Amino acid sequence: KNVERIYNPRKASGGSSLEGQENMKARGRMLMATGERLVCGQDYVKAARAYSSTIANAWCRIEGKKIMVAVLMEDYAAGSYSFRQIQNPLASYLLKMSSVCVEQRELMVQEPVFVKISVELWLSTEEWRRTLEIIARVTEELYSLFEPVRRGRHMEPKAGYVPDVSQILMAVRAACAGAKIVWHSVLAEYEDEGGSHAIELESLKRSPFMVCINGTHEVHI
Repeated sequence: KNVERIYNPRKASGGSSLEGQENMKARGRMLMATGERLVCGQDYVKAARAYSSTIANAWCRIEGKKIMVAVLMEDYAAGSYSFRQIQNPLASYLLKMSSVCVEQRELMVQEPVFVKISVELWLSTEEWRRTLEIIARVTEELYSLFEPVRRGRHMEPKAGYVPDVSQILMAVRAACAGAKIVWHSVLAEYEDEGGSHAIELESLKRSPFMVCINGTHEVHI
């Protein structure tokens, strides 16, 4: 009666709608394929992806008795809140379907290692009237190149895949026909158990759970 206003100080994130037909079919296919018992890495991947529609993709690595499952959330860009909400329930779900010899401490659910890629380019062109168009086109290409969750024309993000500098420049050249790359810099930033790192992409040591995301891209002419 005396309440005049209610508001949320923090934007909501995570959560999922009621299970739709596609999710139900995916979960059914997973249960039929695994026989409700997870054995190999691909079984864990299928089970994790079918667990919730908020999971965009999953990867698994098995080393001896240690089973590591990485999941990429649909709203990864909003931070780790939705992942932390799903981490323990998903681990319990996977453990329940695992072999009886798998212990709780041997099964780990984690986020991928997000590698933030920032590209700075200097281009030259004789078509000065198209300067703004070229900058916009190249910038758009760069941001789409490092977007791990695609909408519409969906492409599965690849774990452990970080493009070489030559591949990035090839995509830039395709997007800016008529312009020449004069100078470039590609920086990779990430955090792991060793702390925060910022290095040239060419010096980056790849690991299986790395996923590229966008840093800040700058294009100059």
